[in-house]
Amino acid sequence: MDTKPLELEALCHIQSLVSRFGYSYTNPNYDKKGGDFFIIKEGTENICYSLKCQSKGRKTFPNSSIVKIPHGYVVENFLVFVYVRPENPDETKTYLYTANDIRSTWKFDGKNFSLKLSKDFIDQQENEKYYFDNNRSKIISELLEYTGRRMSYELFHSVDYYYLLWQKRGIIPSIEYIRDVFENDDLYDIFDTRKFIFLLCVSVIQNSKEDDRSLSIDWAFWPLKDISSDNCKNLKFNDGPTHISATSVTYSKTWVSELLSNEDDPIGFHLHLGDKEESVDAYVLKNGEYGVTYQGS
Repeated sequence: MDTKPLELEALCHIQSLVSRFGYSYTNPNYDKKGGDFFIIKEGTENICYSLKCQSKGRKTFPNSSIVKIPHGYVVENFLVFVYVRPENPDETKTYLYTANDIRSTWKFDGKNFSLKLSKDFIDQQENEKYYFDNNRSKIISELLEYTGRRMSYELFHSVDYYYLLWQKRGIIPSIEYIRDVFENDDLYDIFDTRKFIFLLCVSVIQNSKEDDRSLSIDWAFWPLKDISSDNCKNLKFNDGPTHISATSVTYSKTWVSELLSNEDDPIGFHLHLGDKEESVDAYVLKNGEYGVTYQGS
């Protein structure tokens, strides 16, 4: 059975509840160890906290259903929202499980935790305490403070500023700023895809000026491959100046071309990363368009 429409419905509904109960969230540029979205909270002393969240949408008719979570996903800053739709859609409910809930109440087979959703799951009294309402949502605040991933919120929010500055005036951030972003505990995975591509392009451009091994973007090949799409439209722009990465550990061909309009105005970046066996191409335009394609075996 194709569960994708239900999964999308579940994600939208869950995020609307998260917002209604007073929390901010952001969508990642790719699903990293179960992260469908992140709940974000700004703290004091330049600290921002985040929780990795996974959403699951399941029907309990005509048969029961099962939710499975790999063991490696279940860490202290991890939440699972389960959107349960019975035969009567008006009785649909959402449940929230913390890492501790999963470890203590779900079945474990050595590899995965699993939760069985029987036809009468919604009617079972023992499941009511996990029902995601305003009262249940208060546990999010506690988890954000005590187990949330910490990061500089100035650094997090400044990406929006630099991205807008590039869109409006063509100015890109410094090599010091890019280094701070990529050294800040995997902060990059929280940014949306267009900003992720933008940061990678700037990294190559700045690294073409001075050979800094910390700015090598070899690691970005796999997340870019994961988010690539066969439906991505072909680039039909003029290539402008090309910047070749000064440091490339694995992939022999890493470069960024500035994309130009027919009037030779800079309108975006084109990133190529790979070798003769496989490669990814990504583009981001100042008008907000972006895409990623993969070629290889």
